[in-house]
Amino acid sequence: MPCERTIYTWIDKGIMQTRNVDLMSKTTRKNDHKSSKTSIKRVLGRSINERPAYINSRSEIGHFEIDTVVGKKDSMDNVSMVLTDRLSRYTMIFRIKDKSSESVNKKLEELKSSMGEKAFYQTFKSLTSDNGLEFSRLQEVHSNTYYATPYTPSERGSNENVIRIIRRSIHKSTAISSYTDDYIQFVEDAINDYPRKLLGGYSAESVYLYNEVLSLAS
Repeated sequence: MPCERTIYTWIDKGIMQTRNVDLMSKTTRKNDHKSSKTSIKRVLGRSINERPAYINSRSEIGHFEIDTVVGKKDSMDNVSMVLTDRLSRYTMIFRIKDKSSESVNKKLEELKSSMGEKAFYQTFKSLTSDNGLEFSRLQEVHSNTYYATPYTPSERGSNENVIRIIRRSIHKSTAISSYTDDYIQFVEDAINDYPRKLLGGYSAESVYLYNEVLSLAS
């Protein structure tokens, strides 16, 4: 039985009928070279190092990682805001006006208003983001917010992995505004319905809903 690396090499060389585009997510090989970044980026708020152990352990649903996905490099284009539950990897994708803190907060405020404040905080128990300026005012709309270490995307690995999958359907070269709401919903549903080895062959949605029922029953 060939190893994983050999299979990926065969795919890259066209030896197999399977192509890279057919893969839901392809592993990335680590580079041993040290980063050449020398600039220091300030953490915008409470550091991820202060995040409690029960959040780090992925022991309950409701602790989300958040990031944005841009399309064409156009300041006037829409942006997709992506939230991924740390335990189940259940993902929500929202269209927002642009990549600004005002647009991020407006969407979260809309969710809080439509769901009700109690349900909002039960659903989104905590948020963990990077230090992008679009999240600089996140604390104004959610009191339990943490910021990852600058230049360390692995601290939001669940969100980063989902965004790599989203990029198969929402491309960097295409404006977000050109995608319909139905198409964005289709992408979200496809991600949440996909069986994952990480989840024992279950989908993110089934794991999320199962844990939601357990939470309500307790």
